[in-house]
Amino acid sequence: MRRTLTLLLALLLLMGLPVSALAAEEGHQHSYDIPAGDGLCTVCGEPCAHPVWLDGVCQICGARCPHPGWEDGRCTLCRFPCPHDRHDGNTMRCSLCGEFVPHTYQDGVCVMCSQGPWFQDQLLPAYLFAPSEHKGSVQTLSYQTRNYAAQRAGDKPDPYTKKLCVYLPYGYDAGKPYDVLVLMHGMGGSERYWLLEDQVYFDINEAKVKTTDLVENMVALGTARECIIVTPTFYINSGNQLQYNRYREQDQFTMELRNDILPLIVEKFSTYASAPTQEAISQAREHFAYAGLSMGSIYGFNAVLPMCLDLFGWFGEFSGSECWPDLVISALNAQADRYPIYWLYNAAGLNDTMYKNHIDQYRLLVQNCRGLTEGVNASFTGIRGVMHEYRAWGTGLYNFLLVVFANHK
Repeated sequence: MRRTLTLLLALLLLMGLPVSALAAEEGHQHSYDIPAGDGLCTVCGEPCAHPVWLDGVCQICGARCPHPGWEDGRCTLCRFPCPHDRHDGNTMRCSLCGEFVPHTYQDGVCVMCSQGPWFQDQLLPAYLFAPSEHKGSVQTLSYQTRNYAAQRAGDKPDPYTKKLCVYLPYGYDAGKPYDVLVLMHGMGGSERYWLLEDQVYFDINEAKVKTTDLVENMVALGTARECIIVTPTFYINSGNQLQYNRYREQDQFTMELRNDILPLIVEKFSTYASAPTQEAISQAREHFAYAGLSMGSIYGFNAVLPMCLDLFGWFGEFSGSECWPDLVISALNAQADRYPIYWLYNAAGLNDTMYKNHIDQYRLLVQNCRGLTEGVNASFTGIRGVMHEYRAWGTGLYNFLLVVFANHK
């Protein structure tokens, strides 16, 4: 009798039909006081069998599940998912069900443990660069662009082809959306620098490390979120860098980023943008980030921050500034209400000749931009014992990955 009732009630729920609070059983009709939700029959006082749960509430008597235990993040009785309201700041284990839950940062602290990110100011431990067991893939793409300066001047915008690299995380699933990080190299580098070239991090005589291993190990530990990483180049042709002119290429790259690179990524891969247009990318800007080292950082300050704030919500600047502060401050203040910065993270080696200029200009921006607040959405880490080198940039990337895309559950 009980099994038949349970199946009938489940069928009614699936059909969207109302379920009566009365259930015939054992010679009388059980009646429940739904508002009370205590699960006791008002006729005989017997507890409800709770045959159908929905969102932790019995659909017969209105009682809420007491959640006697948890397994794989769900209640063992009603299968309601744990809300993960709190977790231990050290282990990142949910205080209720024990599941691993990464930090989620808002206003500079984790919403579940009230701790700020643990930015590293020294070399990272070797295990973070150990060969990853869950390797993603890297592919090189070609894209068409044009001479945007000539186009604006009314001249023929001769088209030409450039290359960029794209990292897809382990188990990439085209059926779910991913965050996107645009990661730029420095002077003398190329689109291959971050994703395909090995780097010296610990000692010149030791084996070189891979940036992709760092990213994948952080994802496995839960300290970074899966994302698509895009590494373009600011050179017209990274194979012939003698053609480079900083101010011409800075303007050109900004237009490429807006018109060619981001639309290409959205069109070919699964992101949070609904279409490969600037408007759609802008609507999803909390899922797009830019970071760069040295000249890539300078581009971040001078071009991406003031001219692409509508497309990116997160910015990482490693070992380079040399911006025009008045112009950058004016541009950020004009857009602060419409396009908030979720985090402006900065890092440089304490022994780097660019350190003082970088931190001085960072402080100037924080003091004068009403959309930036130290410790809330802006921070600077001076990394001990390193100069203008990958050891600073790898650590800076590690720190940036701790917080990027982490202001939403």
